[in-house]
Amino acid sequence: MVNKLRLGDLLVQDGLIRDSDLRTMLAQQKQHGGRLGEHLVRVNLCTEEQIAHALARQMNIPYTDLADPPPPAMSKLIPRDKAMKLQILAVGNNPFATRVGVAVGDPTDTKTIMEAEKVVGRPIQVHVAPALALRRAIEAAYLSVDLRDEGTSEFQVTDVRGGSRSIKVARAAQSDENPVLSDADLEPLPDAAIEDDEPPAPTPMRRVAPAPPVGAGSESGEEALRMVWAMADLLIERGYFSRAELMKKLRQ
Repeated sequence: MVNKLRLGDLLVQDGLIRDSDLRTMLAQQKQHGGRLGEHLVRVNLCTEEQIAHALARQMNIPYTDLADPPPPAMSKLIPRDKAMKLQILAVGNNPFATRVGVAVGDPTDTKTIMEAEKVVGRPIQVHVAPALALRRAIEAAYLSVDLRDEGTSEFQVTDVRGGSRSIKVARAAQSDENPVLSDADLEPLPDAAIEDDEPPAPTPMRRVAPAPPVGAGSESGEEALRMVWAMADLLIERGYFSRAELMKKLRQ
């Protein structure tokens, strides 16, 4: 039986927001449209997790934080493009269940629920999940990347069906950790400030690493690098890490 309390009333009852906050957000919702929970998250009055918990109570449906990713057999029940478009993910451990659990971000969206049942091909049990956690779980369920350093840069791309593809990027061999550089590889640094009572010091030199040989990369290597950087841009856009953090890790 659905709880008769509205979402905002539940949040007030739980002490997460005040009556005045609710009135303000309802006015914002009336003016700009959208859902109350979205407005509350936007102004940091509530988190996505708190909204999802309240919706689960209001609609008497299960809540899931998607901490444990579903097995591949469950992910196969929903095609990747549908999962991404509708933001839905099959959950549980039994792909042959009469009623399949499906996590959604907005359980009040009846159109999405009906489309999910059509895609799965049988009745579903709606689970509510925080929107960001759901998006990340969908990405993890349908695409995983394993990076290994074994003398060459190897990129292992695995899809939800278990198929995998390895791409190696060859790197120029180095004789040692600090290669010997010729005079042509050295360039002077700008003159340093000299104290009046100090004798002039020799102009310091800095080591400049030689440019990689032309043609060292292969067509497959370029393809792999384009794929990795495209995926890195996607992860940065989704908030997994910043570009500065990525560059710092690469330098290490």
